[in-house]
Amino acid sequence: GTKNMGLYSFPKDSVNTEILKKPVYCNRYSEFSNFSISAICSYQGNIWVGTEKNGIYHINKTNKSGARVNKVNLRLPSQNVWCIELYNDTLFVGSETGLSVIDLKSGKLEDFLQRPKEANHFNNIIRAITRDKNGDIWVGTQEDGIYRMTFLNGKVSIKHYKSQSYDSA
Repeated sequence: GTKNMGLYSFPKDSVNTEILKKPVYCNRYSEFSNFSISAICSYQGNIWVGTEKNGIYHINKTNKSGARVNKVNLRLPSQNVWCIELYNDTLFVGSETGLSVIDLKSGKLEDFLQRPKEANHFNNIIRAITRDKNGDIWVGTQEDGIYRMTFLNGKVSIKHYKSQSYDSA
């Protein structure tokens, strides 16, 4: 990914220290010209690309005729995507205004940790998403600590971890 220069790919066998000393052929995706690419994740020939200001794109590389690029047309609360992770057919999208969880089989989208409309600061910019060995999703924010999300029997429980401010005076 790049800042305002789009998306490039290169063959996986070209990534080693010996070859990187030589020029590496890169494929440029023209669909992303002048885009800022902020997040990428892949699984089984599918690539999910998050952009600043342009939302999410899906690249299907499973067919023999080449990669197919599609804009993901979902009602995201923000088109500024900062991180993407895929776990078990569920896409977790961290954005400027919170977390969106998309079930890729059904197309259902749920929003979590959304910034209140009356807030005058950005306390729920999502910067990191990961899953632990128990299957819990951990979400890191820019200014509001860390959240642990547990998905069980169709319900979600959320626990918030935030350090306390202490006055040293």
